[in-house]
Amino acid sequence: MDLNHNVFTTPQATSEDVCYDKETLGRTDVSLMKKLSRGYHQEFTPERISVTIVKNNVFVGHLTPADLSILTDFYGFKDQLDIVSKCFVTLGKPIQYGDSRIIIRDTMLLAPGGQKSLSSIGKLYKVQKLELTYDEIQNMDRLKIENPNKFIEYGLRDAIITLTHAC
Repeated sequence: MDLNHNVFTTPQATSEDVCYDKETLGRTDVSLMKKLSRGYHQEFTPERISVTIVKNNVFVGHLTPADLSILTDFYGFKDQLDIVSKCFVTLGKPIQYGDSRIIIRDTMLLAPGGQKSLSSIGKLYKVQKLELTYDEIQNMDRLKIENPNKFIEYGLRDAIITLTHAC
């Protein structure tokens, strides 16, 4: 076993084999099994080899300090984040949050120089960002109540631009 990796596999594994990680080394962990997918492959060798795939959740945002810092449990996981060019990301090990492994990426790091705004990125893909007035931006809670359709459209459009750019 290689202790530098989180998950271990053994050649010729059976369904009775147990997956281990650093925290649970030496004992069965049912919650870990939910995050793994096991299959057998013979494409590159005549022997049957067990392959374990670790399931990760990838969260993508644009300007992650603004997105993540407003979460109520931010201070519980902020020490596990890396800062790259003022953006919060995970570089090495994913964040272990409950039964989930979370990888965080920021599309601002992928933006061309001088065009870091979501509006500029949207223009690259011909997706127009919905513009709000200064008052609407400052009072998003009021916008949500007074004009819920505009509030939803604004959020969805930003998410579409971010996802398109990440892909």
